[in-house]
Amino acid sequence: KYVTAHPDATYYAKVDGSSMSSEFENGDLLVIDRSIPYVDGRIVVCYVDAEFTVKRVKIEKDKCLLIPTNASFPVIEVVEGQELQIWGVVSHVVKKVWNFIFYRIYENSTSNMFLLIIFIDSSYSE
Repeated sequence: KYVTAHPDATYYAKVDGSSMSSEFENGDLLVIDRSIPYVDGRIVVCYVDAEFTVKRVKIEKDKCLLIPTNASFPVIEVVEGQELQIWGVVSHVVKKVWNFIFYRIYENSTSNMFLLIIFIDSSYSE
């Protein structure tokens, strides 16, 4: 209920690529809401030229731009006659945590001393 305001219109996709690397990392889980209207500046999942991509949409007077956050990738200018479908708006992202860190504090109230023990689970894998 915290990330799915519209359950019937909510989908999930795993990030695979680096065109939006300042926003997302490989393995992040995108929460995509198809009921949210896309407007200038929103991050969208779109279908363009027979493939899906995630970009920030820039709507100008007579054109639409799909803008990556990684400067190594080109801006896609959608021209008349080009196939484009804005499939949904990215509403949330769930980040991957590679190592879980657990800790427990043991406190001795009589001497005001404590012991902090940290456990790092390095066996975690996908």
